[in-house]
Amino acid sequence: TYAYQWNTGATTPTIAVDTSGTYIVQVFIGDTTGCSAFDTAIVVVNPSPTATITGPDIIDVNVPNNYDAGPVNSGYTYYWNTGDTTPAITYVATTPGQDTLWVIVTNQYGCSDTAYKIIEVITGVESVLAYSYELRYYNSEAKAHIITSKDVIEWVELRDITGRLMEHRKVGGKETVVSLNSLARGTYLIVVKGEKAGRIVYKIIK
Repeated sequence: TYAYQWNTGATTPTIAVDTSGTYIVQVFIGDTTGCSAFDTAIVVVNPSPTATITGPDIIDVNVPNNYDAGPVNSGYTYYWNTGDTTPAITYVATTPGQDTLWVIVTNQYGCSDTAYKIIEVITGVESVLAYSYELRYYNSEAKAHIITSKDVIEWVELRDITGRLMEHRKVGGKETVVSLNSLARGTYLIVVKGEKAGRIVYKIIK
């Protein structure tokens, strides 16, 4: 039998390391009082890249949108599930519903990381017509009135143009009001969830 003593304090035959440095092991025959031998390993731990995806969370069907995997780094390669191999891509979703983008970023050392982004692809035209949804936006008071005569509004959300959630509120009726009065000028999304209609998204330019 053998006994092991590493300069890390470990006494197992093998160790796992995640820091660059010099690792020394002393192997004894029997216990630590027996004959022994040393060996040394110099370990270099290469850095791993960090993959990210920036871009809108909610997009219109058949409309181009830009997504970015982060700053361009020399020696890095990119592979998207769309087949693209550039740091930034233009993506067009052709089917309403939930979609997923992912990208694998690999650095010059062969280390890689993967990022995922869930996207809501929307088209509200059919639901608006079938369940008589109507949005009335009044610039003078910066308020949006959402009304339906054939459905019940479960909840309403206010998001910025990138899809970032700014307000979520339960409704439970046929009419609700969303105020943009305190917001800066720009483009916003109002997401309405109906019991029958599903999700309907309106764009508002303040």
